[in-house]
Amino acid sequence: MIQRKLKQLGFIATLTYTLLFTSSSASSQDFAAGVAVGAALGSVVGVYDAPHYYDRPYYYHGGRYYYGGVYRNGYYIYNGKRFRNGHYYDRGYRYYKGHRYQPRVGNYGYYRSNQEFKHYNKMRHKEYKHYEKLRHKEYKQYNKHQKHHKCG
Repeated sequence: MIQRKLKQLGFIATLTYTLLFTSSSASSQDFAAGVAVGAALGSVVGVYDAPHYYDRPYYYHGGRYYYGGVYRNGYYIYNGKRFRNGHYYDRGYRYYKGHRYQPRVGNYGYYRSNQEFKHYNKMRHKEYKHYEKLRHKEYKQYNKHQKHHKCG
């Protein structure tokens, strides 16, 4: 992910350099500067499956992390879409349906660092694997008993 971001920033820098120094008019140079700023902001703002920035406000909805939108009156507005029933985190608090709560690590998409995120998800993955193993064992035992009791 970091490698992709670095490639994007390199491409942005190359494009900006080309547009700024090959174009002669001031309006072309202004356009190039606007493109560079917009592209840089676009690489910072986004939607991710895991938390990316721990120092910026974000919205957690449906297992996705949204950065760069606006939270107002219990709604989160991101790229013209209005989300509801998600959790908004800003300055150490969780906002849900217009109320402010103290967040708890590991609940509702709140993690203070990448290390915490990996730790909690590793535990969940282990629990899921254990559950799947038990289900598979029960399924095998059920089928084993079914084979002995064939009907006619």
